[in-house]
Amino acid sequence: MKKTTVLISVIVSYVLFVVPAFVSADTCSLHWTDEDTGQTFSEPTTETSRTPGAAYQLYNLLDDCSRYISYPPGGSNEPDFDGTCYEDEFSFAGLYFRKLVCTTGTWSEYFSCFGSPGCPTPYCNAGGTWDVVCGPQSLISLASFEATPGSGRVVLEWETESETDNAGFNLFRSGPGDVAYIQINDALIPAEGSPTRGAVYRFVDTDVANRTTYSYLLEDVDLNGQATQHEPVSAMPKLLYGLGW
Repeated sequence: MKKTTVLISVIVSYVLFVVPAFVSADTCSLHWTDEDTGQTFSEPTTETSRTPGAAYQLYNLLDDCSRYISYPPGGSNEPDFDGTCYEDEFSFAGLYFRKLVCTTGTWSEYFSCFGSPGCPTPYCNAGGTWDVVCGPQSLISLASFEATPGSGRVVLEWETESETDNAGFNLFRSGPGDVAYIQINDALIPAEGSPTRGAVYRFVDTDVANRTTYSYLLEDVDLNGQATQHEPVSAMPKLLYGLGW
């Protein structure tokens, strides 16, 4: 009887704690970027990749140029689909409009009405890239992480190639006698990149002694609070490098 009770408890614990964690890991988001402005946008989606369903969802979200149009009588904003791209195109009374979203990961909108009176704006052209991002894994692509020693300081610099759902970074240091890495930034270093654009970061650690080797860890933290640490780098501050001091 006791074995049965223990087994039931284990099963209940698995259902309550393991399964929900697994389900939450499957959440996905649409991410798209306007190449002209550099702005990045995000929207939850039930799709898990650049499927036609995801492309159609993005088509209906885009309003960079769509906000300036009103469809002609009998017209429709439902796009055509050729197996790769959703597209809508029409011209009416001096007005021309085209919107395109492709499963290859690109989108564009174009609008002009130079020949039509009372146009809210004569011209609009927008476009960029898009993707579907899923899972809680680290969603930054780290290009480099370096520690450059000076006299009584270490300059830490890192560069990303892309960042998705990144809240920011933490830095940790370990020196002689330390049994663990210690965080050295007082507050989270804010993210500056995007899914299609990286960024360069710099932090100066002055709480160090010359002729002592220090090791540093870089940690990225996503918008859900999940942290991922990267390979450590080391540096030894010296007073005069030419003399080896």
